[in-house]
Amino acid sequence: MKIDRSLDLLKSKQHSLTEIAYICGFSDQSHFTRVFKSISGYLPKEYTKV
Repeated sequence: MKIDRSLDLLKSKQHSLTEIAYICGFSDQSHFTRVFKSISGYLPKEYTKV
């Protein structure tokens, strides 16, 4: 659920990665990035470019 929510926020491009991490309930941006990559196969910044 956290990653699904982050996908919508990444698409909107209104928040930084740090803000998205906290909004979605992650402890920090690093944790968010690791979980995002393990699930999607992309880093959050790579995903926004795809």
